[in-house]
Amino acid sequence: MKRIKNRYPTNIVRNPYDENPKRSTIVTPLWLCEYIFKIVHPILKKNLIKEIIDIGCHKGNLSLPFKNNNYRCIGVDNHKVNYHSKFIKLNFLEAEDYGISKHIKKIIICNPPFNDEKREYGKQLIPELFLRNILRMFGNKIPLIFFSPMGLLKNQSLSSNRWKWIRDCGAKITSELELPIDTYIPLGNREKYERDLKFIRNDFKLGKKNGLKKWKAELYEVDQMLKRKYKIILVHSSVLFFNIKGLPAKIFLDV
Repeated sequence: MKRIKNRYPTNIVRNPYDENPKRSTIVTPLWLCEYIFKIVHPILKKNLIKEIIDIGCHKGNLSLPFKNNNYRCIGVDNHKVNYHSKFIKLNFLEAEDYGISKHIKKIIICNPPFNDEKREYGKQLIPELFLRNILRMFGNKIPLIFFSPMGLLKNQSLSSNRWKWIRDCGAKITSELELPIDTYIPLGNREKYERDLKFIRNDFKLGKKNGLKKWKAELYEVDQMLKRKYKIILVHSSVLFFNIKGLPAKIFLDV
């Protein structure tokens, strides 16, 4: 029998992005924020760094452990949010400067949007645009903690302009924290999702026996509904540490 190939890649068929665009804002879990703080705090304390600039801060989860340990925090976001410290409303990708003193020792932390929901920037990778503007604004020697999607560093070719720019930009990646794909699922939600899905799959198996048509498509729709309900988000990402000496080159979560 001749095999018929699908004319679209599998991910396009199963994820119609025009109908169901990926979310650009994914909240950093508090337990991960605490973990990052604990591994960098001794180094920052040794280097007398007491100011944190949280770019793309949302409500400030990423900088909250720093704030709770007497760091001066400044949050930057293009939407007005209930941030826990000083807040600057600003579209960072179009910003020239903050007017913040460059003489105070600081560290930048940034979990940028991974997707461009409104498609304002075409096919450009949003995290790359954030990284470029951070280094342009604060220099390539600034200590930086940066959340990176897989497409920023990995899955690149030798001819990739992005890969070449990161290699040659002058900012040194001193460490990388690998994140499992289920890092962003709220604690306890995976168990609830799997429990509900198990019950529903059993119902659909009965329906299949009783002649239910299109049961696979309907099961897929129910599965997507449960994923939205329990915030089941799978993300290929890592945390890059630029210009922060004293950490292992490769860090794996120990939780």
